[in-house]
Amino acid sequence: MRRAMLVTVAATVGLAIPAQAGSVAPTALVTVFASQIRAIKAASGTPPVLLPSSLPLGLKVVYPQGGPTHTGYDISLGAVRNCGEADACFVADFIATRGGTLFGKPVKVRGASKAAYRGLACGASCSPPQIDFVVDGIVYTFQANLTTRDDRTTLVDAARQAISAGAR
Repeated sequence: MRRAMLVTVAATVGLAIPAQAGSVAPTALVTVFASQIRAIKAASGTPPVLLPSSLPLGLKVVYPQGGPTHTGYDISLGAVRNCGEADACFVADFIATRGGTLFGKPVKVRGASKAAYRGLACGASCSPPQIDFVVDGIVYTFQANLTTRDDRTTLVDAARQAISAGAR
């Protein structure tokens, strides 16, 4: 549902969404989130920012938002400015919290003490695929509308890459 609504909103506001995955380069997350990362680092007691270098999101332009929270951080990407993580414009979310619950089926992620993956889930609305993983007692969650055929492998690789890259 989010993906269908995203295409509808994107078409309405004139964003280019490619017909085929791979026609748009993966989104360079560290560059896109540069100001959010600075704000998180400046906040007292926030966990390290773990992000993969990029993700295949299929959009030429994304709009970052978010920053530190009282338990960690929450940064996201929208297809339009000030999306606010609404279903219609949601692209991706990257969250870190001290403590918390992992959702989905257990998976192995090198460098994580625990990890779980949950695929696209639809009920009254749809939630994109997500991976939760624990590093040094902090639960990291990556949730994204991806342009890959194997979301599980893509998100497991993203978590592994983020851990390997270390704090941003």
